[in-house]
Order: sequence, then structure tokens, then C-alpha cells
Amino acid sequence: MLSTSVIIPVFNAVEYLRVAVESAIHFGEVVEVLLVDDMSTDNSLEEIQELAKQYDKVRNIPNQQKRYASGCRNLAILQAKGDLIAFLDADDWYYPNRFKKDLDLFTSNSKVKITYSYSTINFPNGKTIPYGVQHDFSKTLNDNSTFWEEYHYSVKNDLVLGHVNANTVHMDVFKNGDFWDGRLKVHADTEFWWRLNRKYKFYASELAIPVSAARRHDHNTIYNKSVKTKTIMLLVWMDNIGIKNLYGFEKRAVIYHLARAISNPIKKHLLRKSVLHGFQWIANALRPVFIPVFYRWGMAKYKLYKE
Repeated sequence: MLSTSVIIPVFNAVEYLRVAVESAIHFGEVVEVLLVDDMSTDNSLEEIQELAKQYDKVRNIPNQQKRYASGCRNLAILQAKGDLIAFLDADDWYYPNRFKKDLDLFTSNSKVKITYSYSTINFPNGKTIPYGVQHDFSKTLNDNSTFWEEYHYSVKNDLVLGHVNANTVHMDVFKNGDFWDGRLKVHADTEFWWRLNRKYKFYASELAIPVSAARRHDHNTIYNKSVKTKTIMLLVWMDNIGIKNLYGFEKRAVIYHLARAISNPIKKHLLRKSVLHGFQWIANALRPVFIPVFYRWGMAKYKLYKE
């Protein structure tokens, strides 16, 4: 049986961490749960050390600098022993069916490098909403569709293929050099999945019932999202692909997401729609100039060039 390493970055999550860890360690296929403390200011590190003493599968990965979630995940990946890598946020949890269909897919088909499943978002008031695609989108295309056609379709339709807690990645992906981008504090998962979706087919796994839950609370990083953070994510994504390698539909996607980020804070519906569509119309009309100017301006402004 293929072995799985579960990676959990931890920052000020002492009140939730035990639930997350104990939702992962009981799986027979999970050989280790790797915890990386990101310089927490609460008692998270002490809780990590206690969990490592209590459970043989739990490993405390030492960290002496601020890395944010992406950097913590990369640090743990380099020390992981599993054939497969799964991620879990420290304030979330897995359901008992988390890996059942994943293992069948990875075992039966050597081409499978990434799977996606359906997750939920759970609110303090008890409300639960689904998150991610709940159907095998490749089946909406013809039976002979190519990987590139599927990628084009997912970008054009802005499909959410899973969740950081609900996607499983073969270690081969990381051996090929495809790691999380440490420049991103927010939207890192979006950039990572977009980038991998360009290189690897995402195979549909468990879409009937959720495999994980994301807990909403006042300290979620999702509340730090802004026009600036979305702009930085788009710039980093373009930088990782290579500005000269972008296809037309990818450039249109950049413009669409930038327009959405700019228009979303506008409260008046008509004005919001006008800005959303107007920005796209102008930027697409000037796309040969707009994309490289936006890229050079943003990379310099936010100091995103790699050293």
C-alpha cells in the first residue's frame, strides 16, 4: 500500500491543532503527520511537542524562522517519507473517508500524480457549505479530450479543483521541482494548484461526500485577502510560468481575476458590474501591451523578483 505523509503548518492554532492531528493519525496509510510551527506566539509549539510525545506518527519539524504556510509545507516536504503528500490546515480536519478513493486511483494508474476531492467550509453557527467541483469536469468534454483541452476548460470556467485539505499529490511532483511559492502569504494554494494544473492532469476522486472540513473563524487568513494580495498572486503565477509562455486564454484569465479583485469591494451592484466588465474590455483590447506592463510594474512594485 502506498504510504502518505500529512503536512500541517501551524501558526497560533493551539485551540484547534489536536482535532486536526487526531483526524489524520488514525488512517493506516498515513505513516506520519509532520507539524511545522511558524514562529507562533501562543502555546502551539508546546502542543506540537506534546502531540509528538503522545503519538508515534507525529513529527515536530524544527523551524527557526518565519516562513508562512507555503515555506512550512516546503520544509516538511523535503523531510517527508511518504509516497503521497497530503496537506491539512491546523484549524481544519479530515473526515474518515479522506484517502479511500485516492489510494484506489494512485494504485491502479501510474499516470495519476494529483487527485482532487470535495470539501466543506464549516461556520461557527453550524452552517456548512460545499467547496470545490462536485463532478468530474473532464466528463463534460468529449471522450477524446486532451489534457490541454481540460486545462483550458478549467481556466476558462474558473473551476475550483479541490481544496488544500482535499487534494493529494504524488511525491514525484515535488521531485520534479514543483513546490509551493514562499513569496505568497495569501492565495498560495490557488497559485500552487493553478500552476500544477498546467503540468498535470487532476484526477477526480471523492466527489459524492466531503473528505475534509475547513473551519471558519475570526483569525482565518482568508480575511486578509485584498486587491493587493490577489494582484501579487497573479504576478507570482505569471512569473512561475514565464511571461513569454502565457497563452491567450491564460492572459484573459489574469485580466478577469484582476477585474474581479478590483470590482468586488464595490457595494453598488450596477457599478460593480460596470467596473468588472469595463476593466476586462479595456484590458483585453490592450492585452499585448497591458500584460507585460502590468507584470513589470507589479514585480518591481512588490519586490517579487527572485534573488
